[in-house]
Amino acid sequence: MRPTPALFALAIPLTATLIPFPNLAQRVESSGVIVVATLTHGTVSYRGNQASSDFILHIDRVLKGDLIPGTLVAAHLEGSRLFSDPGPKSAAIPPSFGIWFLSPAAGPYAVIPVHESLGEPHMAYVHLAKEAPAGEEDF
Repeated sequence: MRPTPALFALAIPLTATLIPFPNLAQRVESSGVIVVATLTHGTVSYRGNQASSDFILHIDRVLKGDLIPGTLVAAHLEGSRLFSDPGPKSAAIPPSFGIWFLSPAAGPYAVIPVHESLGEPHMAYVHLAKEAPAGEEDF
């Protein structure tokens, strides 16, 4: 019995991924500021395979750095898109909540995205539920 090409293909380990896994240690090291924040509003502009996003963040908690909870900060993200679109367009970014890794810069903070070099707004931070469910105390 001769093996079929499909079975042979399943036996080959797949090493390539479309999106590389994030390196958390590297992001923590390169971030001057790590915050839990609410994205109050933002805009994204697309041109071809590039994305440029501007965010206004309300700082809820500071995990690293010297920002003050309750303040608003501006942040910016530039990078590539997952899919290319021929024409330029802009869109509003809906409010959300999560952990943001930021690099201090002259002007707005630079966002260190979850996946290196991607500029998509949903890749800018680690999404969190605003109200986390209560944990179980019974073991």
